[in-house]
Amino acid sequence: LSFARAIIQNIKAKKIKNGGSTLSMQVIRLSRKKKGRTVFEKLVEIILAVSIFALSVMGLIGGLIYGQQSSSIALHRAQAIFLANEGIEASQNISAESFSNLTDGPFGLLVENNIYTFSSSFDVWDIYERQIIISSINGDTKQVVSNVYWAQGPFDEGQVSLATYITDWK
Repeated sequence: LSFARAIIQNIKAKKIKNGGSTLSMQVIRLSRKKKGRTVFEKLVEIILAVSIFALSVMGLIGGLIYGQQSSSIALHRAQAIFLANEGIEASQNISAESFSNLTDGPFGLLVENNIYTFSSSFDVWDIYERQIIISSINGDTKQVVSNVYWAQGPFDEGQVSLATYITDWK
């Protein structure tokens, strides 16, 4: 912009009245000590200055895109942790009704009339798939693992796993 303004003022004055160096052009000029101030050298400075500006803009845009992606990944992970924790708590509620309700295998969750029950091998909530895996440790203890999976992009899958042990206290 300053370069264009200087050209217009110089044309109107019919002589060199203003220099049109931008900050990046001045940095380039100072870093190229002992070079002549010919038109060719000025064009070289312009090309180098535009390159510096383009790299700066690309770095800024890259930083913004990376920040946006990081925020999105953090949001999805927080939601997945919530769903995995819900799976653990639901399993504890189901076992509170009767420990025999905790049979080994993979399950999903189903909520009917505000009561949790186990369903097929997984359940889907928006972009998330949740699977609760119950396995026997001994006759009175079960391990419950709540896994949540989601697509983080075209080539990456996110996963959160929470585990607990539930004991039949007699």
